[in-house]
Amino acid sequence: SGLGGAGGAHAATAKLMSPIQNWRIAAFPQLERREESPSLGIGSRENRMSALFDLTGKTAIVTGSSRGIGKAIALHFAQHGADVVINFFRNRAPAEETAREVEKLGRRALLVKADVGDLDGITHLFDEVEKEFGGLDILVHNAASGYNRPAMEQKPKGWDWTMNINARALLFSAQRAAVLMEKHGGGKIVSISSAGSTRVL
Repeated sequence: SGLGGAGGAHAATAKLMSPIQNWRIAAFPQLERREESPSLGIGSRENRMSALFDLTGKTAIVTGSSRGIGKAIALHFAQHGADVVINFFRNRAPAEETAREVEKLGRRALLVKADVGDLDGITHLFDEVEKEFGGLDILVHNAASGYNRPAMEQKPKGWDWTMNINARALLFSAQRAAVLMEKHGGGKIVSISSAGSTRVL
């Protein structure tokens, strides 16, 4: 579509925003609408959005949150008041560091080692969350991996690994999350994608 009119204004605004701000608007579009309301008073855009993005008392799972984008999202949630479940599979040290950073922000951090590409791993992750918090408000499906090879070089094991962690994990994590979210009156499920979403494996 073209960039004229309101669509152009939104596109121009998005280019000026940080990656986290862009992600936040995509996950919670009501923030952009409310942020532009004159009734919110005078103040910086970030201050107004911070006031609206209040996650005090909320619990969030971010899969694959020991480093990178997952870590940034986990810390962002903690900065806005949420308790965060830090999920990792292989590297415990960076996951423990992320958990410490969450706790320094005054929030609770639950560290759970679980391979979300495995159904037993998903069960373990959500069982731990239910045991610790009793419910859930936000799930960010961020963990990803893949065996990216040309079609003629793809192997069954690589295909299964890729689909299980990127696609199957989202479905069955969402099923468990939805049940826990009902206990809190609802919630948000966000799936993070990458260049892999537009490439043929």
